[in-house]
Amino acid sequence: MNTSTYQKPNTLYKILSSNYLLPVIFALLGLSVLAITSPFAKADQMGITQIGCTGCVPVSVQYPSGVAVDSDDNMYIADTQNHRIQKLDSNGTFVTDWGSTDVGSYGGSAYGGDNGEFAYPKDVAVDSDNNVYVVDQLNNRIQKFANDGTFITKWGSSDVGSYGGSASGSGNGEMYYPSSIALDSSNNVYVADTQNHRIQKFNSSGGYSSQFGVQGSGNGEMNYPQGVAVDSDGNIYVSDNGNNRIQKFTSNGIYDSQWGASGSGNGEFLGPYGLTIDSSDNVYVVDNGNNRIQKFNSSGGYSSQFGVQGSGNGEMNYPQGVAIDSSNNIYVADTNNQRIQKLNSSGSFIAEYGASYEQSFGGGNGQFYLPADSTTDSTGNIYVADAQNQRIQKFDSNWNYITKWGSASIGPYGSSNSGGGNGEFNIPASVTTDSNNNIYVADYLNNRIQKFDSNGTFITKWGSTDVGSYGGSAESGANGEFNRPFGIAADSSNNIYVADSGNNRIQKFDSNGTFITKWGSTSIGPYGGSNTGGGNGEFATPRGIAVDSSNNIYVSDTENNRIQKFDSNGTFITKWGS
Repeated sequence: MNTSTYQKPNTLYKILSSNYLLPVIFALLGLSVLAITSPFAKADQMGITQIGCTGCVPVSVQYPSGVAVDSDDNMYIADTQNHRIQKLDSNGTFVTDWGSTDVGSYGGSAYGGDNGEFAYPKDVAVDSDNNVYVVDQLNNRIQKFANDGTFITKWGSSDVGSYGGSASGSGNGEMYYPSSIALDSSNNVYVADTQNHRIQKFNSSGGYSSQFGVQGSGNGEMNYPQGVAVDSDGNIYVSDNGNNRIQKFTSNGIYDSQWGASGSGNGEFLGPYGLTIDSSDNVYVVDNGNNRIQKFNSSGGYSSQFGVQGSGNGEMNYPQGVAIDSSNNIYVADTNNQRIQKLNSSGSFIAEYGASYEQSFGGGNGQFYLPADSTTDSTGNIYVADAQNQRIQKFDSNWNYITKWGSASIGPYGSSNSGGGNGEFNIPASVTTDSNNNIYVADYLNNRIQKFDSNGTFITKWGSTDVGSYGGSAESGANGEFNRPFGIAADSSNNIYVADSGNNRIQKFDSNGTFITKWGSTSIGPYGGSNTGGGNGEFATPRGIAVDSSNNIYVSDTENNRIQKFDSNGTFITKWGS
């Protein structure tokens, strides 16, 4: 059915993908999501939905990690970071969803611990009566629903956990970050209890039956099991993620056999995740680190594979879950591509569900990956800071693609690579235009501002003259230098204001980058800029900045949970917020 641990792409993904860091990861997950994704929320306000996604069904998902299909070929998606389950019919048309009624960060449900609410639902399975079972991972429990989302029951620890659901535990029937779920022909439920390195078996009402597995690499031992599936004879298959192998057990949990090794060859794995089994007892394995699905017979004999890293049809980016319908079509939770892909039994692409403007994952012209900001010029052209694609894209007022600029080196998502040269970027976090239609970009990890003409021709830059870790400027607190510049805006005189987030201050420049003034705390921070502060005119990680028609300056003082207003010289006027 499906599995795994929440993962973000790029450097953060590599950190999160270490199973040994899971306890720390999830303790800090709320902070990491805020710190990494909140910079990229501004484009969502634009209300555009199908740019870069020709023919997509407009179902929005955020890091989907599990998928299941019922007897009518309805599809159920574990929409992990939207903390909900979505149901689509056999044509991919939205039917219903369920989760918290509170709105979360990405427009889905907020996390919660009440009945029918979720905290990062990780996998989903359907029994012979079309009841739906959900691995509610950070709530350390399983929830059972009717196929319309009506809550039936739940099980896990009786102690309350951090998200309001069950606390983690290692006793019988308790769980510690479970990842996957499967059912046998009698509707017994098998759960990959990942952090407890075991498989637990329950009846369909959640009554504990048995368990098998301990941490280790020997026969029958497991190291962060991430997937579980059951064949027509009741044999149980486990994705033994940390050991890069599949293990097969009898219906009683007795070790039978295994296959796999660490690598990228046929039958080898780099972090096996979700599992599913077709009507002929062929086993399909999500080979997450190799961005592919591998097919085996029930004895582990290699048959075929499909998928390579990418965002095109049939390509994948750290997939996590897999399911099969009555026609042996294959559904893949293509997690970091923000979509479900439907493939035929040979692995040929049929359709995709979930990719949209805000969340699709593409490097082609007019496609985006975490667009961070946008602005328009005096003629209505639109400029988008395509942050994770490390580039700026330009469109006309009808969203017809015109041009782009960034590194000429191709990055991992098919667009620009990160770089520190002139006209190259490392997370362009914000973009603005002046009255002459020049373009200014806050080049976040390069600690500098870059200026271009309206065609993307480099004009100038400013920041530290010392070279930083990414080839741009080093972080610094001196006048005209930056530590993670985030927001940028221009006034009617073409003065440029920069939210110098790591230095907890605002800096003002003329259009050529000449320093004019700054404001923030008078206390010196660790990088030589301003220290954090909560007084009027002080900041704690300022990020967004805007200028009105009277040249008043508005700053989103992020960690102080407020907006502050200043005149064009930085004199405090007022504030509001919590």
